[in-house]
Amino acid sequence: MPDYVLYDVEVGVCSPLHIGSGETLLQGYDFVTHAGRTWRLNVEALLLEKAEDPAIARQLAAVPPGSLLSPADMRPGSPLFRYVIPGVPRSSETNAQVLEQIKDVWDRPYLPGSSLKGALRTALLWYALKAQGRQVDLAQLSRNPKRAAEPLEHDVLGADPNHDLLRALHVADSEPVEPGKLMLVNAKVVGGETPGSPIELEAIQAGVVVHTQLKVDRALFSRWARQGGQGLGAGEAWLGDLPAIVAQFSEERLRQGLAWCGTLASRSLVAGFYREQRAGQGGNVCHLQVGWGGGWDSKTIGLLLQEKPSSLEEVIRTYKLHRGRPRRPGQRFPATRRMAMRRQSGPAGQAAEAIVAPLGWVRLAFRRRG
Repeated sequence: MPDYVLYDVEVGVCSPLHIGSGETLLQGYDFVTHAGRTWRLNVEALLLEKAEDPAIARQLAAVPPGSLLSPADMRPGSPLFRYVIPGVPRSSETNAQVLEQIKDVWDRPYLPGSSLKGALRTALLWYALKAQGRQVDLAQLSRNPKRAAEPLEHDVLGADPNHDLLRALHVADSEPVEPGKLMLVNAKVVGGETPGSPIELEAIQAGVVVHTQLKVDRALFSRWARQGGQGLGAGEAWLGDLPAIVAQFSEERLRQGLAWCGTLASRSLVAGFYREQRAGQGGNVCHLQVGWGGGWDSKTIGLLLQEKPSSLEEVIRTYKLHRGRPRRPGQRFPATRRMAMRRQSGPAGQAAEAIVAPLGWVRLAFRRRG
């Protein structure tokens, strides 16, 4: 029997996927916009070319690099730009901000294995607690809001990093794709009593397909590993049944997404998207929300809390999840979603926005080797 199982995983991006680099790009300094596209500056090349003129060289300390460009410079393939992507921020002001997508050193975006593994971990924890018939209450949680579920994770998945079930799951970074597969997304927090602030971000376009690998280290469940104090307990079967487990977790999240949409015409596109995701799961294929935009219930055990309303209300109060806003007991939580938006004209020609899709949903197709 081999010591490990390998899976080739095809990852299809179903809605714009943003995995942040931790950096914020500034208009005029890191990028400029032209003809409906965002042009990422190659600042070093730009300064080398423009600084040959002594008059311009004296201006460099006082003006954004992007202001040195002329219309003739705005051409695809120019060395003055690292890449060009469709879409522009809502604001045309200098210093308008865009959240940067993580990329390799050649500006090629990819899906980090750590991001995918984190999403899989949440699904596994949810499934394990459900399988054990456990309900969650405040006494089982840490008072540290950033690590609230840590005691449950230790109890179910392993008491420390050396005995954590996810130690046996290795998820590789995906292959990179060309910068042209990015887009500029206009996002917004939708729902609640006041409109959310606009958020601009780079994201991998829907329709892009990347490939990665998963490895399940079966040796960690063996007798010799246990004898050496490094063995893992229950859970090997869970790792062997990942597509079905993830599909169950996502089915619940998609069902709640549809409930959030209700019958509102403004959310009809999103409701249709959720229905397509539900219909596309089965066999070795599942859907999962990864990265920015998934919200509270994509990264926590919030789905389980919602099964016991009194516990949910207690958790919301204790961790101040309502952020000081008025809240009625039993009100839907979370009440908002981060959504990709499309700018359009209203009936009277005024500027308006339509909700297009949630962010970060991917299709995972597993193929076992051997």
